Amino acid sequence: MDIIPINYQLSFEPDLKKFTFTGSETISIDCKKPTKVITMHCAELKILSCQVKSGNEIIQSSPKTVEKDEQLQITLEKKSKGFLP
Repeated sequence: MDIIPINYQLSFEPDLKKFTFTGSETISIDCKKPTKVITMHCAELKILSCQVKSGNEIIQSSPKTVEKDEQLQITLEKKSKGFLP
């Protein structure tokens, strides 16, 4: 695998009347090779925003949900490598 998740920080706020939730997730990853696309599972999720950072630098990115594959594809403006906390 070229991209390895290192740490997850999750926050959820359930709506017990509607059986839904809102939340946020921060994932720290290690990119073994320079990469321009990060892909992750997103089954039954509505992604409202996405931000990619390397240290304090925000990397311009374009998130796109691929419904048929239940995946989120994040295309980076430039290839990134290393630990993205």
